[in-house]
Amino acid sequence: MIDRQMLKGVVEMALLRIVEQQEPYGYELLRQMSDRFPDLQERTVYAVLRRLHDNGDTETFTKEASGGPTRKYYRITGKGREHLQEMIQNWRDLERMIEELGI
Repeated sequence: MIDRQMLKGVVEMALLRIVEQQEPYGYELLRQMSDRFPDLQERTVYAVLRRLHDNGDTETFTKEASGGPTRKYYRITGKGREHLQEMIQNWRDLERMIEELGI
């Protein structure tokens, strides 16, 4: 099991990356995260999504699904793209430092 604090930043980065690539609706995003992080709780995903939205990294829009209800979709903003690139760079820097330690 991965440490909660460590997982928190990784989940934020993963959510932003998925939103950047796909503009998913909520359940679809939750399913993708559950596939990658089986121990991740639904409330954690939605809490991070709310924080990303409140920070201006994502925005939501609604769209009618064919033959179904209107769904809320997520898209990344310009600020969110910058934030994601910073997180990716930080991740790569951390990887390099860990590798230098032989871990």
